[in-house]
Amino acid sequence: MTSEGKKSPVALILLSSVFTLQCFLVVFLYLGWVDINKSGVEYAASTVMALGSNWDYKELSSRADPQMFAGHPESETAKILDVISLLGKLQSLQACGGESSIEAATSHFVLIGQYQCKATFEKDTAIVTFVFTRSYKDILSFGNIFGHANDNWKILRFNVASNYLAKTAPAPKP
Repeated sequence: MTSEGKKSPVALILLSSVFTLQCFLVVFLYLGWVDINKSGVEYAASTVMALGSNWDYKELSSRADPQMFAGHPESETAKILDVISLLGKLQSLQACGGESSIEAATSHFVLIGQYQCKATFEKDTAIVTFVFTRSYKDILSFGNIFGHANDNWKILRFNVASNYLAKTAPAPKP
């Protein structure tokens, strides 16, 4: 306000500009977030399709974050995949869904997404759950998370829930 009690036109222009920029930022972030979740769902579906044909260790490791195998030898993971392969080959993929969240550190952002797919295999229907991660080392590259680069997702962990496996899988050895 000026000394006469009138609003300064410059102040009004600045306030309206800041408000407009904030609105654009909210819309940009919302649309980007929708794209992130869509990307995660697409990657979950493509991962089930790729793994569901033969549950191959090489295919899994090409899609996995190095943390997934920390403390687990390849032979142990291969045994788990052998058990999952008892389901048989993937017949169809019914639905995938899930969502992501952002974890921020001082030097980077990490997206963590949990996605589930309902899939029918030769022996049974199963729910395949993935926890994916996408890391961005440089805070300035944060805008890059809104791209369609599905290969940026990496499997942190996964689970296959099936009645058939619960009944037929060998009991774990102590």
